[in-house]
Amino acid sequence: MSAATVDAQGGLYKKLAEVMVEVGYVKKNGYNSFHCYNYVTEADLVDAVRVKLAERNVVLIPSVIGIDERGVTSDKGKASTVTTVRVAFTFCDGDSGAMHKAEWAGSGDDPADKGLYKAYTGAVKYFLMKSFLIPTGDDPEGDSGTDERSSGGQRTAEIPPAPKVLSAANREKVLAAVRETGIAAADWAAYRNALGAASDAALTTEHAKVIRAWLDSREPVSDIPSDVPFVEKESELVDKLAEAFDADEPPADAGVTLEEAA
Repeated sequence: MSAATVDAQGGLYKKLAEVMVEVGYVKKNGYNSFHCYNYVTEADLVDAVRVKLAERNVVLIPSVIGIDERGVTSDKGKASTVTTVRVAFTFCDGDSGAMHKAEWAGSGDDPADKGLYKAYTGAVKYFLMKSFLIPTGDDPEGDSGTDERSSGGQRTAEIPPAPKVLSAANREKVLAAVRETGIAAADWAAYRNALGAASDAALTTEHAKVIRAWLDSREPVSDIPSDVPFVEKESELVDKLAEAFDADEPPADAGVTLEEAA
């Protein structure tokens, strides 16, 4: 390969790189009313790239080099045809005559005669999107519909997130109120254990919600044993804990506030 050819090829790649820089995020202007989702149309991608290429005297020439069709049947028994096309794309530099070729494929599912056009449009769309690394917010791995169909509708059980542990500042507010009531440490521990917290440090936002419900009702909640000694001194503790919950000053740290926790 001569030096002139190398320079010409490098010039073409430089122009393509410039287009890649200038083409940014492409919005999803298309809408699928059947499946109710937005998508980026082929026209949007073509408009985003075409002018940038033309300004640099670069043209893109697509050519279909292969077609494959196969019959399929949907879950409801409807017949259709999946058409797959292989397309050769050639970037041509009008200034130097340099060329760059690449192949891409696309598929289209249609029961009538539109399978080829869907496949060709898809090939152009995704070739432009991936060649110029254009972000659209789409990701094939995020297609939960495909995952659900392939798994026969069986979803993986979701594990709920663990409750957030109260921040040190919020926890100290509650503990300070408890200490000021004069309640014995053993009584507080019995009440806390009844909530399901093995230690003060284990108090979570869920525990805070239970405590807040108790404060609001001024009665022990149903899932706390009535024979816990701590409950007998409820009225005094309620006033102290209410001050901690309803304090106007937010905690010094950035943790979850008691009001937010409840």
